[in-house]
Amino acid sequence: MNRNILADTHSSKYFWVVDGTTLKNLHELLQALETMDERTFSHHVNKNKNDFHNWVKDVHKDRKLAKLLSTVVDRKSAAAVVKNRIGEVQKLVVQPKVPFPAASLQPTSTRKYELLVVMAAVVMILSLIGLGSEAVQITGAAVGSQSEEIQFLGFGGIFAVVVLLFVVLHTIAKKPKKEQ
Repeated sequence: MNRNILADTHSSKYFWVVDGTTLKNLHELLQALETMDERTFSHHVNKNKNDFHNWVKDVHKDRKLAKLLSTVVDRKSAAAVVKNRIGEVQKLVVQPKVPFPAASLQPTSTRKYELLVVMAAVVMILSLIGLGSEAVQITGAAVGSQSEEIQFLGFGGIFAVVVLLFVVLHTIAKKPKKEQ
């Protein structure tokens, strides 16, 4: 659902009930359906037309509710359909479906994960690059010269730098907006 179907419509899209009442949103439609007399309802919903269906379909763009309203023939049924749909939409707005378990979204577990990833990346880089000529014998990932320079050796060094950059960018992207 791209927009909130429970929100007020623009003033040019208000529903004008024959008794003079104006409706701005689905909550007001429900209230009107619960209190209006049968004559008023029959003016808007009869065998030739269904004004409530048209308003919901064209203005609120709620196909599901519009389809349900197209089948009702009495005021109480229309009110029940609108009330149920409002309840459905409110549940979706209040409790959105989360693709991950709630525990994995807690800041402490996220920070622990990020710290673990950063530590693993640092250990990987140190083992791939090495800290001196002795590292050549242990890891074979760095070449030391007479002047104790550290040099990357092909794919291993490039891989280590890419992993470190990924970890840094991942950590920055996951930072809560308050800390940035």
